[in-house]
Amino acid sequence: MKIRLRDTSIKESCIKFYKTFRSVEYARQYINLKEVDWQLTSIREGELILDVGSGKAVDAVRVALLGGFYVGVDIELQELLYSRKIISKLFPEILSQIDLVVADATRLPFRDEVFDQAVSYSAIEHVNPSLRTSWISEMSRVIKEECIVVITCQNTLSLICYLNLPFRVIDVSKLSSPKIVNLLSQYLLYFLAKIFPSLSKYLILRSDYHEDFITPKKLFKLLSLHGLYPIEFNSGTLYYWGYAPPKLVFSRFALKIGKILSRLEKSPLYTLLKYFCLRFGYRAVKIS
Repeated sequence: MKIRLRDTSIKESCIKFYKTFRSVEYARQYINLKEVDWQLTSIREGELILDVGSGKAVDAVRVALLGGFYVGVDIELQELLYSRKIISKLFPEILSQIDLVVADATRLPFRDEVFDQAVSYSAIEHVNPSLRTSWISEMSRVIKEECIVVITCQNTLSLICYLNLPFRVIDVSKLSSPKIVNLLSQYLLYFLAKIFPSLSKYLILRSDYHEDFITPKKLFKLLSLHGLYPIEFNSGTLYYWGYAPPKLVFSRFALKIGKILSRLEKSPLYTLLKYFCLRFGYRAVKIS
């Protein structure tokens, strides 16, 4: 019971941190989504943990409150500065356990085999697929032998996730009027370009945001190629409210479908459906 109470307290602390970026309800939903990440990641007191692609470093709060030492790496300076400011304001007692570093995940500025554990939560899908090999290779390089790497990401096999992806990467601000018509045209073009790559030149995509999902099989292979042996698979959430596209009829339809899918998470079918969840990940051990 003590462990459960402590976990609840830590979860509430993480919500308290994250709601400074978004609404309280969004923060609660987001932290619930991260259960997949946290179930794969056991933190022991005194461990040195590297978080690659830390973004809004909510995991810094969890690691430090569990007695670990956290190093978060991200390419976005302003996000790290703001995260540090919020931590120092809300949780000054753990600030000495947290270090946030601006760096490229494919060229980590750390020596070999220095960390006890390396994690990357739903971040690797935000880089071009050609960079994923370097990303994972670097994570493997900087952890000690027989230590753990945890990587989670968004799933190409997730229907709701994949169908709503274009709404996240299309640059709506650059679409001409009528925007709704052009948005739907771009939406259809996005999937046609997957079949006919030459059409991709007509896509109007955001320059400040990239997202390209991955399958469990592909991530398993990438880990294995870098001396990382997957020992545990985990997944969660068939439906995610955060992917609701702009306020169109399609949006309301997608939300209804999503809520129906979410009910399946409590059914016996979930054993088969877990490979089609929105977020999945592996816990892997470094063996060479």
